[in-house]
Amino acid sequence: MSESRRVRRRARTRTLAVAVLIAASPQLAGCGLFGDGEDPADQARGVADEFLRTWSAGVPASAAAVTDNPTAAEQALTTTMENLGLPASSMESGEPVENEDGSFTVPFTVRMSFPTGPDAGAEAEADASASPSDGAADASTDAAASPSADASGAADAGEVVTWEYTSELTVVETDGGEGERQIVWDPTVIHPELTDSTVLRLSEEEAEPADVLDRDGQTFDGAAPALVGYDGSGGLTARYADQLAGRSATAVELADRASEETQETLFEISEATPGTPVQTTIDAEVQGAAEAALEDVEVNAALVALDATNGEVLAVANNPASGFNRALEGRYPPGSDFKVITAAALLQAGVTPSTPVECPRTVTVNGQSFENQDEFVLEDGSTFRDNFANSCNTGIISLRDRLSEDALTNTAAQFGIGAVWEVGAATFDGSVPVPGSPNELAANMIGQGTVEASPLVMASVAATVRSGAFHQPVVVPDAVENPHEVEPLDPTLAGQLRELMGAVVTEGSGEALRGLPGEVGAKTGTAEFGTENPPRTHAWMIGYQDDVAFAVLLEDGGSGGRDAGPVARAFLDELATARN
Repeated sequence: MSESRRVRRRARTRTLAVAVLIAASPQLAGCGLFGDGEDPADQARGVADEFLRTWSAGVPASAAAVTDNPTAAEQALTTTMENLGLPASSMESGEPVENEDGSFTVPFTVRMSFPTGPDAGAEAEADASASPSDGAADASTDAAASPSADASGAADAGEVVTWEYTSELTVVETDGGEGERQIVWDPTVIHPELTDSTVLRLSEEEAEPADVLDRDGQTFDGAAPALVGYDGSGGLTARYADQLAGRSATAVELADRASEETQETLFEISEATPGTPVQTTIDAEVQGAAEAALEDVEVNAALVALDATNGEVLAVANNPASGFNRALEGRYPPGSDFKVITAAALLQAGVTPSTPVECPRTVTVNGQSFENQDEFVLEDGSTFRDNFANSCNTGIISLRDRLSEDALTNTAAQFGIGAVWEVGAATFDGSVPVPGSPNELAANMIGQGTVEASPLVMASVAATVRSGAFHQPVVVPDAVENPHEVEPLDPTLAGQLRELMGAVVTEGSGEALRGLPGEVGAKTGTAEFGTENPPRTHAWMIGYQDDVAFAVLLEDGGSGGRDAGPVARAFLDELATARN
């Protein structure tokens, strides 16, 4: 935020749990609630203690009932309680002093505890529906409660600061006589400086807020809106709202009732603490290239880019740009992109890139027919590498007997899929359940069935192949305490997977990336969804160019190679231009 941003000051109401403390008076031993002994001073103090007890308990009607003007007293007490947010309070009466006219002046001390910790505002909002009670039963608090016990109870709610002041009230005999006494109502009973024309209230001076920043410490300036959440309704801005907002300065003020202008600050509760920025791993150049690649896309889409060497998220782009962050949170069948996991499982089961694997038009599993996109076939003598490069469903499924029922689930775990990731942002981290039947296994092998993933997960799959080890994706490093970790891939396995993904580009369905410099690998995917016939499809491409790994998703977008491939190429071309 700009340093010239004006700090605003406004009044607000905060609501907290009530803790009651009235020090028991030795003189009250053996006396009734209102001091019904023979000593008029005891009677006066009994009335005063009843008033203080019910006031501190948040029952203004009961407190007002022992005054000579219950209507005015209840209104003033209620307004004060609402304005100050029912702070945890203790009130202790002193020795009554008899006046010449037979009335008694009873001094008392008020202690109000206000939260000052970082969660104070959240606690206030959570209890915002609380209000002063109008039921005397709610004031049934032990008048002999221990001061130390009450103080420790308040401290449990968080850091607190206590405002202590003294005031006094006057107790007179009622018109009916016979020893009955009541309090002469005056606003100074609440606070010595309060009048009929003033109110006590809490004020808040907002702290200077901080921003969500990219990896270089720069603001996003409108980029990555679904990730950042500029309006505060979602994204990182909402997730880290307290950190970004800082802590406001709060105080108890005396204000004019009519004009609401502050007359005097009576007690400073806390000083303002500026917000702390949220530093992300987003790279401005990579983010710009990702957003540019989606500019002309006419369907819902997402593009995620990672640093394959460490899992840092370099770009999170969505179309539409704002709203649901499908790039990180979307749940989709990954289609043939998942064949990277299937290939890893098969390679560990003894298949090699050169293993002969036929690719017929269809294959049948327990009466269910699976086919290739557009029912293509590969020529006789095809290998596993050929099947992978050209995304042959039937050839891959024909190898299902080489896998145990939990092989895909276990292999996915080697890529971090199915665990809970600490990314620093809301994410869907993938799901690969153990299939319940041979048919489900066949469907899962080609990224259909019960397999689900987000673009973030699939970008991480590409990054794991490129680096040879899973590095859990991270968006906000400072928020990640326990990143998910797994053992690195076997170097031979990682090398075979890179060979297969390279073949997708050089001789298979990833032709959109041919001719790019550096080490380039990819996998295309066309994922069926819905119940229409023929089914509708999401278009996918995952891959890497050197250490930049990526995933492109086009919802209901057609074919992976034909439709997602050009978007991936546009992204890498835009990035090359930005870096040159």
